[in-house]
Amino acid sequence: MSFIKQWRFSVADSLLAVHITPVGAYVASTAGRIFLLDSIYGKERAHADLGMKGTMKFTSSSQGDVLIVGLNNKAIRLNPTTLQTIWTKDISGVAKSTTVFYLNNDFIFAAGGNTLKRFTLNGTQISSYSWATPHKLDVVMRIVAEDLSNITVYLTGDTNIQAIQTQPKAFREIGKSEIFGSGICVPSLAVGRDGIFLATTKGSASPGPSYVQKMGFNLSGLLCIMIIEEASGWDIRLATDSTKSHLFAGTNGFILKLDTQTLKTLSRVSLPGAEGYGLTSIFVANQDVFVGCNGCVYQFDLDLRMTGRTVDPSLSSEMSLHAISEQMLICGQNGKAYAIKLQPSVTSYGPWMSQLWKRIGPRKLREIALPGTHDSGSYGVTGDSAFGQDKEIWQKWCLETLPRRKKDIAVGWARTTSANFLEQLKMGIRYFDLRVALENPGPSFVHGLVGPSYLDLFDQLEDWYKDPENAYEIVLLDFNHFYNMVLDPDHPEQGPHAEIISNLHFRFNDKLFPYANEESRDLTIFQIWNTPYRIFAFYANDIAVKNDRFLWPREKKETSAISVRWAQTDDIETVIDVAEAVANDTINKFKVMQFVRSPSLSMYTNSFLSTRSSIECNQDSLLGLADDMAEESLQRLAYWKGNPTNYKGKINVVVTDWFNVFAPEGSYCGLPPFVDAVVKLNE
Repeated sequence: MSFIKQWRFSVADSLLAVHITPVGAYVASTAGRIFLLDSIYGKERAHADLGMKGTMKFTSSSQGDVLIVGLNNKAIRLNPTTLQTIWTKDISGVAKSTTVFYLNNDFIFAAGGNTLKRFTLNGTQISSYSWATPHKLDVVMRIVAEDLSNITVYLTGDTNIQAIQTQPKAFREIGKSEIFGSGICVPSLAVGRDGIFLATTKGSASPGPSYVQKMGFNLSGLLCIMIIEEASGWDIRLATDSTKSHLFAGTNGFILKLDTQTLKTLSRVSLPGAEGYGLTSIFVANQDVFVGCNGCVYQFDLDLRMTGRTVDPSLSSEMSLHAISEQMLICGQNGKAYAIKLQPSVTSYGPWMSQLWKRIGPRKLREIALPGTHDSGSYGVTGDSAFGQDKEIWQKWCLETLPRRKKDIAVGWARTTSANFLEQLKMGIRYFDLRVALENPGPSFVHGLVGPSYLDLFDQLEDWYKDPENAYEIVLLDFNHFYNMVLDPDHPEQGPHAEIISNLHFRFNDKLFPYANEESRDLTIFQIWNTPYRIFAFYANDIAVKNDRFLWPREKKETSAISVRWAQTDDIETVIDVAEAVANDTINKFKVMQFVRSPSLSMYTNSFLSTRSSIECNQDSLLGLADDMAEESLQRLAYWKGNPTNYKGKINVVVTDWFNVFAPEGSYCGLPPFVDAVVKLNE
C-alpha cells in the first residue's frame, strides 16, 4: 500500500484522540473540545466544547449513528452529526478519565476511578459496581461477549486486573489478580481466543524488565509470561486482529508478532526512522497492522511485511490511530490530526512503454505522451525542512520568523506529491521535474523547502531498472533549475555540479543517451531501443553540457532541447488555454505542458496571515489547487484522446501536481486517472 496525506486539521491546544465512523472523522483536544470533520476533505462540519479538560475516549456504533465519549469521570452521549449533548452521566467520585464501550446496539459500558456502570441507549442506568481502592492510573477496559447474557468486563489501571460479569440487573466480580511486574505505566490489555493478554512495565525511569503475560479468562493465574527486551522500560501496546489469532506488540520503535500460546516472538521489525523512540501506537484493521511512532506511520500485513509508510518527523509524541477500513486512517499528534489515504502499491501500468510497442515504436520520443510530475522531489519536505536556496533572502527571513504552526502551511505550498521516485515510476511516471540547490550537507531537491538528496533519485531509479520488466522503459530527467551552485569553466571537475554528474555517470553510464545535435531529438522509440540507452538527462548548465556529450542542453531557451511553458496563474481556464497552445506548438523540441495552478500572491500570503487555528487542509495547499482543477484537466485529456486527427503526436510531456490523487470530485483511487489518461493518448 502507499500512503497519501489527504488533509491536515489543527487545534490550538494539544490533540490526543481521533475516531472515524461512516459519519465522519472526530478529533478531540485535551481542552475538552471535539470536532466533526468531513473525512474526505477535512472540512469542519460541527464542533462542541464539553467544558472539561482531560483525555477523551470514543466509542460508536458500526453505522456511526451512536457516539459516546468518556471524559473526566463522565460518559456523554452526543448527536453524531451536530455534537449536541443528548445525555451526561457521572461515573465515579474519583476525578479520572472515563473509558467507554458500546456493545451490540444494546449496552453502553463506562468505567473510571473505582466504578463500572452499564447504561441503555437512552441513558438509563442498568447496573453499577464499585471497588474500594480506585485504580491509580487511567482505567483500561476490554469486553468479552459470547452473547448478551454472557458478558465479562476486564478492567485494569495499575497493579491489579478485575473480571466482572454482567447479570440482568447487576455486576458480579468473578476474578481478580495482581499483575506481575506492573509499575508506573498504564498496562495494555488485549483479548485472545482463550485468555487475556497484559503488557506491563515500570517505566523508562525505573529499572527492571517489561513483560507480556497471559491469563485465563477467570484470572486464576498466569498461563505464560515473556520478557520483552526491546521495550527498555517503555510502554508496550498490545493489539489482536479480529479473529484474535494474531497478537502484536508495539514498543520503543519496534513491532513484534507474538505466539498467542507461548508468547514467543514470531516476527520482529525495527521501524525505520523510529528506533528507540519510546511510545509506539498500534491499531489492527482487517488484514492490516498500523503502527505510529516518532512522526512515522507504518502499515504491515499480518506477517509483519511492510506495505506502506509515511513520514513527518516534525511529529514525535504519542500518536493516536484509528481506521474505518482499509481505505482511510486517522492519526492524531501534537495538536494535529492527519487523514491518510491508503492506496494499493500500483504496478498495474508496469512497463507501459514496452506494452505499447506496436503503437509507439515507429514514432519519435518527442511525439509520445509521457506523464510527468511537477517538482518531483518535493515529496520529502516536512515541517522540519529548512527553507531552500530557491527563496530570496527576504522571503526566507520572513518565513523563518513564523511560528511552527505557520511553517506547516509552507509545507502545503512546497509539496507537490507524496510519492517518492520509485513509487512514481511504478505508477507510470516517465518525466521528472528536478530543481537542485546546494544545501547542508549537499545538493538536494528544493521547492521552497529542502527535500531529499539528489542521491535518492539515483538510488531509486537504479533499483527500478534492476527489474528486467523495465529494461525498455525510457525516463526523462529534467535538471532545470540550480541554486547556489556555480560551475567554474576552468575547473569543471570540481564543485557540486561535478559531484552530481559524476554520480550520474557512475550509476547510469550505460543508460545515458548522448546528445549529438538537433537530429538527436528526432529518434524513434525503435531506434532508441536498438541502443543500450534509456535515460535522457536535460541539464540547465551550458558549461557542463559543453564538457559532457551525455547531457542535453537546457539552460538557454534558444538552444534548449526541451521547451516548457508555465501558465503562472491560479486561473483554471488560463492553465488549460496554455496547455492547448503547447499542444499546437510545432517546435522541433521535446515539449512540456503543465496542468499546474500557481497560488496568487494574495492566496499565498493570506494563508500565512490567517488567524484560523482549526482548519489547514486542502484549500491552503497545492493539493487543494490540483484537486480543484482535476476534472477540467481530465476532460481536456479526454478531448485530445477523442480527436486523434488533430492531436495525435502533438502531446509530449504532461505534468501536474499531486498526480497520485488527481481525480474529479475527490474520487481518489490507486491507479491515478491522470496517468491513465495521458498514457491512453498513445493508443
